[in-house]
Amino acid sequence: MKDSLTVVPRLKNMGHKEIVEKYQAGLIPVVFRVEGGKDLFGFLLSRELYQQNLMTGLIFDVEYNGEVFHAQLRNIEPKSSDGTRWKEFQFDILKDSDFSEKRVPIITSGTALGEMKGAHVYQARNIVVLRGLRSQMPDYIKVDITNLDVNQKFFTDDLKLSQGVGLASKQEGRLILECKYKYRDVSLIDAFYAV
Repeated sequence: MKDSLTVVPRLKNMGHKEIVEKYQAGLIPVVFRVEGGKDLFGFLLSRELYQQNLMTGLIFDVEYNGEVFHAQLRNIEPKSSDGTRWKEFQFDILKDSDFSEKRVPIITSGTALGEMKGAHVYQARNIVVLRGLRSQMPDYIKVDITNLDVNQKFFTDDLKLSQGVGLASKQEGRLILECKYKYRDVSLIDAFYAV
């Protein structure tokens, strides 16, 4: 789940020339498709949109005219008018009944490369909070640690999640696993003779 996006509403029948002017000023045209309802049209700030790593299937919290809803990126459609090109981002608005937030356990499998060298794998986090489509929400996340070497770490951003599911707010960049040698106390005398 990505951060909240704020949409500036626009008219459905706004002319291409006006859209091009807004696009050149840093506003990105967006369309929100509402199943069985009236589509919503607007603009997003380009810097807000491009800060995200955009792929189809991602779900955003969107604020439109003071209302917050969940929208999934469906398509990025290239457009052109009078030699000027722009992209229109198309989203599907999700029903609340299709959307879920869930605490999901993290399970490891395999023996880490670092363990074969005498190191230990420490699991800093065994649960992660996910947000997204209820139908795509996993019961658990399995992490294969066979390639985890000494002094390597595995973070929440490294998780491979199904399309339509993402990390909940404030779950990004959190440490899950770390492979390192076990800490042991070294006396002052041992340290002196080790030199």
